[in-house]
Amino acid sequence: MHTRRSQRTMSQTVTNKTMTLTRWQTVRLWRAFRKKAKAFEKAGYDNICWSDIKHYFESFKWKRKMPASIALMRQEIEALSVNQYFDYKQLEASALAVPKLEDMNWDELLK
Repeated sequence: MHTRRSQRTMSQTVTNKTMTLTRWQTVRLWRAFRKKAKAFEKAGYDNICWSDIKHYFESFKWKRKMPASIALMRQEIEALSVNQYFDYKQLEASALAVPKLEDMNWDELLK
């Protein structure tokens, strides 16, 4: 019986349903993340740093599938708009605002 290995492009690591860039990928993409953060700063959004943009791509944009090459990753970073980023932040905030079922006090709710 011939088994087939699952292939991951460029040593992707999946943790908690989030794609994590390898150290090598982070080093290769750091300039692109930083450049995008500076572009956001020029547009008037001073509180967004390069690691926030990296987190956007790891936890949202590339959550299920990462581009096959560093060049494609750079293109996606360059194409990120402020609106896309803030749509993600709004979604993230609304998801965090909902308490988990196991954390709810059902006795209080049913009174």
